[in-house]
Amino acid sequence: MKMNIKEAKTILRKAVEENRTDLKFFLYGAPGVGKTQIITELANEFNLQLKVIRLAQVESIDLRGFPKIENKTTVWNPPVFLPIEGRDTGRGILFLDEFNRAPDDVQNAAMQVLDRYIGEYRISKDWFVWAAGNPAEGAFKVKALDPAVISRFIKLEIQPNVQVFLEYCKERGLNPLIQGFLNWRPDLLYQPPTRKDESFPCPRTWEYCSKILQIYLEEPSLSSLLTGALGDAVGMEFYGFIQIKNKLPDINEILKGKIKLETLDTGVLWFIASYVVGKVSENPKKNHQLLKLVHIELASNDTKLREIGVATLAMLPEDPEIISLPEITAIFENPEFEYLRDILSK
Repeated sequence: MKMNIKEAKTILRKAVEENRTDLKFFLYGAPGVGKTQIITELANEFNLQLKVIRLAQVESIDLRGFPKIENKTTVWNPPVFLPIEGRDTGRGILFLDEFNRAPDDVQNAAMQVLDRYIGEYRISKDWFVWAAGNPAEGAFKVKALDPAVISRFIKLEIQPNVQVFLEYCKERGLNPLIQGFLNWRPDLLYQPPTRKDESFPCPRTWEYCSKILQIYLEEPSLSSLLTGALGDAVGMEFYGFIQIKNKLPDINEILKGKIKLETLDTGVLWFIASYVVGKVSENPKKNHQLLKLVHIELASNDTKLREIGVATLAMLPEDPEIISLPEITAIFENPEFEYLRDILSK
């Protein structure tokens, strides 16, 4: 069953709402698409305890526990990271991550956890038991899942989705340059690495880039940092997108229509939209006048300016302070721009 990360989260949320701990889900998708993140978010949302076990980093004996002798009998003390019936109270999520990167003996031991028994101990019935793994693509070293393992799960195959990630960028306030670039090059949201030691673009590393841009945007080391996060090819392409500003005349004059661009390729269009959104998001009270230029663009006979205006509106963050600005309200109230309301309400 293929889906995006947002759809997967909706399915898991419903299971939590209905307290269906009998449903075991396997999140199958590329590294960095947000599998562990949505589990953490759901645990916080429902005030659930969360135990994450990275199976690639444990041995089978770790799941069984440590033995001791009592009355000439071997008794196993279960590990603290498993929610044991009678010992661990309350609801929670036990998340078995990196499932198909674990050795066969660890996967076999984990099957007992899925069946809610470890030796004579029982996994708490109030805990959800979910797992995650990665596909065998690029340089990822994974094992094929045994049919006996798969038969114990509902498999959710999660694929990177650029529109879902762009929504996430708006909600979390990620740097608008990232939104602009991925609107221009959506194919670069995710690319699996071809070597084990190679950085690669994925939602997680794009989020890292937003943090990089916060403090290194004007630093000479920026290109090195971006290639370190995204890999050489994608990192340099993103760096080139950021450098568009050095090749353009005054952006404010372009937005006012005082400087005409002979050509406006898609990359430049999204860069200018990123510039406006970035300035307004940075300080709505100080830079809200820039949104008047959007109004001018939308009303312009210049097709290129109108395209910049639409792109800018599409990227505005869902911030009440911005949406309520008089410049945006004026667009809402203008019947000429009725076709744009869906863009702003997304």
